Amino acid sequence: MREKALWQNYQQLHQKNPAPDSEAKVDFYNQNSQNIKTVNHAPNPEAAIIIPAHNESILLPRALAAINQALTFSQTSLSVIVVDNASADATPEIAHAFGTKVVSQPKKGVAWARQAGLYAVEPSTRFILTTDADTVVSENWLSPHLKELADTANQTVFTHGPISYECDFKDDLVKWFLYEIYKRAAFQVQKTKPEELKIGIGGGNSGFIKSVALKENGYNTTLHTGEDIDLMKRILNNGQDKRVDASVITSNRRIIHQDGIVYHSLRKLYCNVVYFATGGHWPGKTTRKP
Repeated sequence: MREKALWQNYQQLHQKNPAPDSEAKVDFYNQNSQNIKTVNHAPNPEAAIIIPAHNESILLPRALAAINQALTFSQTSLSVIVVDNASADATPEIAHAFGTKVVSQPKKGVAWARQAGLYAVEPSTRFILTTDADTVVSENWLSPHLKELADTANQTVFTHGPISYECDFKDDLVKWFLYEIYKRAAFQVQKTKPEELKIGIGGGNSGFIKSVALKENGYNTTLHTGEDIDLMKRILNNGQDKRVDASVITSNRRIIHQDGIVYHSLRKLYCNVVYFATGGHWPGKTTRKP
């Protein structure tokens, strides 16, 4: 039922999401930002949501609207931080309009952006939750992560939840067919041994203890991809990870349009083979794909 509700909410937000130059944008921002504005004015937040964003003026509004909804169901004091990663569009203005704390990181790269967000949180912050600007979180997204991280008895230092990809390319049947194969295969692998395989985990849906991440010096800024898995690996030197029932839906642009479904699948396979063959080394790229 929760998965169905998430997809329904995603469809609604996707349809209502205004274009950056739309006259409807102001109303959409105001109607979907009240909770964010409220929590960001509260002192001493216990947790922070960090969202890296590079030229995300198109998809950021729906991401923040979903977070605004999720805040309705959380009792934990939080702050919402958008890291503007050298955007050339209206990304920082949109983030400000929603009432988020906006951190500027002129060095391009998601690792740099996540690192800037990590070091920008308030001293009172104990827990970090991460998602992406092209991602829609579920209404129950916050509580499962925070409850698990707050339970010191189980020694959980890192949490992660299911990530689904949106499907908006049915006009291209070949891509749609390949995507369906990829999605079903990935789901079966995750369902088999998600804790051991560490497949389907990413910065779009994760949480961790801030002090542990800082102890491990945060994100490796030499990596252009895999910075989230690399940090997870080092955080797990200090405790356990836990898969939680907190789903998100994210854009398919990377696996379909940017890298391509074949490259993305082979890349994931290669990374996981290396991860286990080397006893836990995640092969992040240090140069961008041409």
